[in-house]
Amino acid sequence: LEKSIGNIAGMEHKPTPAIIPVSGACVAEISSLRVGLPRNLKGPDGQRKVQMTISSVVKKYGANNLPLLHPSRDMNLEDLDECWFEINSLKPKFSGSARDASRVGTAKGLLKKVGHWDCRGIQRAMEIEAKVAEIEAKIKDSQVTVFDREIKLRSEVLKELGHIDATSVLQLKGRAACEIDTADELMASELMLEGAFNTLDVHQVVAVASCLVPVENTQAVVDVQPALKEPLLALKAAAQRIGDVSKAKGLEIDVEEYVQSFKSTLMNVSYSWSRGSSFSEISAMTDLFEGSIIRAMRRLNELIMQLHAASVAIGDEKLAEKFQKAAQSIQRGIIFAASLYVES
Repeated sequence: LEKSIGNIAGMEHKPTPAIIPVSGACVAEISSLRVGLPRNLKGPDGQRKVQMTISSVVKKYGANNLPLLHPSRDMNLEDLDECWFEINSLKPKFSGSARDASRVGTAKGLLKKVGHWDCRGIQRAMEIEAKVAEIEAKIKDSQVTVFDREIKLRSEVLKELGHIDATSVLQLKGRAACEIDTADELMASELMLEGAFNTLDVHQVVAVASCLVPVENTQAVVDVQPALKEPLLALKAAAQRIGDVSKAKGLEIDVEEYVQSFKSTLMNVSYSWSRGSSFSEISAMTDLFEGSIIRAMRRLNELIMQLHAASVAIGDEKLAEKFQKAAQSIQRGIIFAASLYVES
């Protein structure tokens, strides 16, 4: 703070900058203008710079016309525009009343100057302020309530799917899900623990896992190879079960949209690459850009390695070995080259 504002407002004393601590109760309004402060405010040079900056700002806008923070425009507080307008419309009455009170010096004189209608305006402003505080408290309570309800519903889903037991203790399927963070962990653990990967060969495992990797939208209609049709149906059935359980427990979910989110776009591509096809051959199977194919295949490799770690965590060594071989089958060629320009 500094004492030069009074000089700008017409007072005669020489301005003297000073740092004055104040409590939050003394702050009536906050301007949307921000003044940059020097690193050292204790020295005379730093204080003089702040004094000159504040003086220029007050001179430009006027001591009583500094722009204030707007609730919705500056602070993202919605639905307060009407309250903001009503409070600002009453400000001239407040400021005029305060000046009259300082001249009269008594509460009786203030009431005489303010008048009946101005008192009603002050009362209305106080009611609005109390209403705003009440609404803010309700919003805070509702957010906590929604969060608690969401946790409870998701816990019920995890219990139904077998990730935790009735006392919320982590089970084998939940332990596997904890190892996966590059895809839908519920879906991945569901496929693992329900035996969807057990009857598949290494290349089919790669193809099924590719459905869990998010890819760009494509206009091409994918007709998966005969060896992949049955695994794809098993994957869709698992997704349908997870969606049905989630909806039955009260979660807001579009089951059909959830099932369709596991796309077969990369099934033929990853299956052929795993079996030794060239990059030009798999690029011709899809309308995805080459860069998109490379990114998706690298993410697929990361997912398969996490599935391997999940298998190890639950003690299924045979399945872990299958995932290890699946990852090795795609770790070759230009997709996993250290550089596209320099051969190491």
